[in-house]
Amino acid sequence: ILRFKPDGSDFSVYATGMRNPYDVAFNAVGDLFATDNGRDDLGWDQPPEELNLVRQGVDYGWPDCWTGNVEGLCATRAQAVATFTAHKSANGLAFYHGTQFPAEYFDNAFVAVLGAINLRPGDPERGVVRVQLTRSGDSYTSVTALFLDLPDGRPLDVTIGPDGALYVADYINDSIYRIVYGAP
Repeated sequence: ILRFKPDGSDFSVYATGMRNPYDVAFNAVGDLFATDNGRDDLGWDQPPEELNLVRQGVDYGWPDCWTGNVEGLCATRAQAVATFTAHKSANGLAFYHGTQFPAEYFDNAFVAVLGAINLRPGDPERGVVRVQLTRSGDSYTSVTALFLDLPDGRPLDVTIGPDGALYVADYINDSIYRIVYGAP
């Protein structure tokens, strides 16, 4: 992950060791998070896709280390604050800072999970996953749950609109969905 000023000056590497950090977002207290998609050559079940708390100067371990692999040098690499099923492509990321949803949604992360390119029958997780983060020391613990199931879709990105609704871009259906809490 790189950092620089709007005019292009002060260019620097902020964090390393991620394969495909698809999106970045800040939570309400200013901590930076990134989704990251892992290797594709370790079978169907490894490594998981990740949501990382991004810290300056930290190495997240790619290509040899991932969340759950803590052997040898990997014991010194950062672990994700949340994981998703391997190869499901955790992409867009947004923190809910609106007021349209109930208070318990405030500062929850919403992650667009595109789904695997090579699907097996019954493959889960195409939709939006809600990640509830709780501060724990200098990191976070998480609870994840499928928030929006899109079995025939390919959600690529999420954002929060000025109206407080959650917007989801669906790559395969050429659609943008507006999600509101309660009656529209």
